[in-house]
Amino acid sequence: MEEKKNRGGRPPYQPNDKDRNTVRSMAPFINHDDIARAIGISDETMRKYYREELDTAKVRADAAVAQSLLMQAVGGAEQNWREAVPAATIFYAKTRMGWKEKIGLDHSGAVGLIDYSKLTDDQLRTLAAIQDALGLPPPTEGE
Repeated sequence: MEEKKNRGGRPPYQPNDKDRNTVRSMAPFINHDDIARAIGISDETMRKYYREELDTAKVRADAAVAQSLLMQAVGGAEQNWREAVPAATIFYAKTRMGWKEKIGLDHSGAVGLIDYSKLTDDQLRTLAAIQDALGLPPPTEGE
């Protein structure tokens, strides 16, 4: 009978659920070399056995975050609005529904015009002193 020769070196890598879960959980955030180092294999071996996990990790993480945000926005699976997080609801409405905060300015009358007839004598003297100190000409009729 022929005996198998001991070739030395590492035994061939056997993929397993523990490493698969590690790759799946780290892939959205950690570079491939560091993940491979963490589970004790080469990047090439990791890509060979865990290609699917590497390719889908980011979309899975994004979906999990979106799911969490949505659950917070609507108050959980039961849609209990008393449990909803207002900031999550507002964020969702702005980013996914295109809502915006309206910023407006309401004013009445013309901007920059003063009705001098409504000022007291003291107010007129104060205004004249300010205009004089700034080197501004005195107001003309109709301003």
